[in-house]
Parts: sequence; C-alpha cells; structure tokens
Amino acid sequence: MINSEYKINPFSPNFLQWVDEVYKNHDNLSLITATKRIEWGEWAIFLSQLHAITPKIAKKLPLHAEAGCLCDARALEQSTSEAVAQWKAQTFPAQRLLSLTGGLGVDDWAWAMQGSDVLSLDPNESLNSWVRYNATRLGIEVDRRTQSAEDYLAGLAKDHPEITQLGPGAFDMVYVDPDRRPRGQRSAMDVSEYLPNVFDLVLAYPGLAKSWLVKVSPMVDPTWLQRQFNCRADIYAVGLNGETKELLAHVHPGETAIEGGWDAFCLVHRTNEEGSIAVTAHQFSTWVEARKSEIQEEALYIFEPASPLFAAHLHTQIPQRLNLLAATPNHNFFVAQAPEAAAFGRSLKVEHQFLGSLRDIQRKLKDLLPPPKNKKSLPQLNVTARNCGMTTDAVKKILQVSDGGSKYLFIAKGDHQFIAWLGEITR
Repeated sequence: MINSEYKINPFSPNFLQWVDEVYKNHDNLSLITATKRIEWGEWAIFLSQLHAITPKIAKKLPLHAEAGCLCDARALEQSTSEAVAQWKAQTFPAQRLLSLTGGLGVDDWAWAMQGSDVLSLDPNESLNSWVRYNATRLGIEVDRRTQSAEDYLAGLAKDHPEITQLGPGAFDMVYVDPDRRPRGQRSAMDVSEYLPNVFDLVLAYPGLAKSWLVKVSPMVDPTWLQRQFNCRADIYAVGLNGETKELLAHVHPGETAIEGGWDAFCLVHRTNEEGSIAVTAHQFSTWVEARKSEIQEEALYIFEPASPLFAAHLHTQIPQRLNLLAATPNHNFFVAQAPEAAAFGRSLKVEHQFLGSLRDIQRKLKDLLPPPKNKKSLPQLNVTARNCGMTTDAVKKILQVSDGGSKYLFIAKGDHQFIAWLGEITR
C-alpha cells in the first residue's frame, strides 16, 4: 500500500520502497546483487551508496536513519551530527530562523524540533527535494527554498531596505555554514574564501537579524575569526566525544566588539562516554570562579585539556589562569591537586609516575597491571600518547598492552626521555 506521503513527493513509490528496503537490510551485505541493480535501474548507484553508508548515518544521524531519510556520502560528510545540531538549537534559541546554507538540513531539523520557524535556502534543487522528503519522514516543517543566499538577500533588500541598516531584525537569528569547497577544493583555513562570504553579508545586512551564528572549520584561528567582524563576536569551540567538530562565531551587529582574551572565547561542549547527551557546557570564566572555592586534597592529578581548548587556543592560558603547572612542554598535560571540570578535559588520579625509555616504562608496568585472564593475551591499559614522535598504536606495541580495563596511562616525550602517569580517570 502506498503511503499518503508518497503522493506529495517527487519520488516514485517504488524508489521510496527501495529506500525502506535498504535501511531494513543495512547489515545484509548480500543485498546488492546484479539482479537488484537491474531492478533499481537509474537509482542503482544511489541506493548502493546508501546501503554502504547506512552504518555511518546511524552513528552520526541516528534519528534520520530510524526515519529512513535520504542521504548520500557527500551530504553526510558535510552535515552536522544530530548531537551537535541539537546542542546548538538549545543553546541559541530563535523563534524565526533564517538558514542561509541549508545543506542536508540537520541543523534546520534541530531548530524546527525546538519550535523555531525555519526558512532555509540552498541552490541545489535535487538536494532540496531530499530535505523536503526527510522533513516529512521526521515530522517537522521547514520552508526550504531553492535559492542562493546572495540572491535571496538582494531580493529581500529591495522589498525591505531597512535590513541594510541597524534595526530590530527581520529574523531572530541567521545561521550560516558556508561552503568550504567553493571551487572543488577544501579551503578550511581562510574563511574569506568560503561561499557565501559571511563577513560581507554581516556588513551589508546589519538589520537582517538580532544575531548571526557562523560555523567554520575547527582549523580556523579563532582570534583571527573574531577580528574579522566589526562588532561583538563570541567564539565557541564545540566538541563531541573528545573531538573538536566546529568553531562558531555568535555575531551581534551593532554591539561593541570585545577584544580577544580568555573570556572572549566562551564555550566548550562535551558529551558523556556514550556520546548521547551533553553533560555540561560552561563558560571559562565560570570554571575559573568555581575552581577558586575547591578544597585542595593531598593527591596528584594530571589534567588533559579537551580538544576544543586547543581549537580555541586556550590551552596555553591554563597555567596563568588556573595556576597549573604544565607537565609537558607542549601544554598537553598539566599537574593539578584536584580534578578539573569534566567539561574541559580528563583528570587522571595518579598512582604511579614513570621516567625513562618506553622499554623502561614497559618493564615497570608489567609488575603493576593485572595479568590477563588468557595467558596468550596482553595486559589491558588505556593509553593516551601526546608528542611521542609515534602513533599511540606504536606506543602500545612497545609497552605490550591492549586497549581496555580501568587503568589509564598518559604519556608524553620530554626533552630527553618519556614521562608517564598511571592511574584512573575521575568521573
């Protein structure tokens, strides 16, 4: 039986039934046969690719996968993960949102789920047809239009010239994730080469919205990014499961720019071990104030900053702001007397400290780690290696350990030897 949604969709009933079939058989490697490709006809390449990437969709976009949404490898790579998109929509609420670069629409979906009225633009009509179909499957309403940001804003300015002057704003917020590959090659570092040029748009349309939220690559220098705006721009480093995903500039036209420094870079976001929910999101200034009242204990901790701190260039400020001694030359680890805020990194309660070669450390670990149940297996240890001149896997091979267990080893290379700390992560 054909669902009613198929009647208002540009895709044929057969194609949508095949999509459902692909999702239902995502773990069936024998699904793609010569006969199946003949049956799929013109959709064979798309459906074969969809079948190949469904595990990645389920990991990055679990609710989209559950709903059987349309996607290809390029759209998936460029999309925001659901976890980060939901966090953004909760952190930056907007009743009226203009999304200038809609893409696969994951960010649009997150704001729509928060109750926002979303007007979304993208010049790719084929992609937009997927997004409209996905919106139906996801039970949301998004006004997706096939138009470039520049054309839409130029047309809007003809009817509403006031958006070219400071004012209350036609929208509560403009969200823009500019294309980092406008000429087919990735240009992560220089945001001025992204399309559309967000710096030009903020200058040209200061009355378009109360604020703008601009997403850029985590490789961008946050201090440089902040200085490109002639108004206040708060910089956010967003991480998920220990990996920095993006930098955000929350831009406020008409407000006085804040000079760079610790408090100008506002937020680091992490999830719990499963990566399903956000456990905390703090401003650095809040962290600093809270730490002043902590009771110091007679214990040694090694603090590893979360990756967003490095993306926001804040790790080098930790010694003077928190009075922590850098344990390694490159500010990878710090010595502390109490656990630090979990939002900003991991704290290892030290049980043993080692200096020497990797072979020296291996011999010492042999007497400290529980023997494996299977005599043919290696002892289990969670190793975090920084600036060792080799990969973590190479370090583990020399240490003769395998992943797992409750013990953690932080290890780095000093001037002439390795330094390592063994213990457990505080929760």
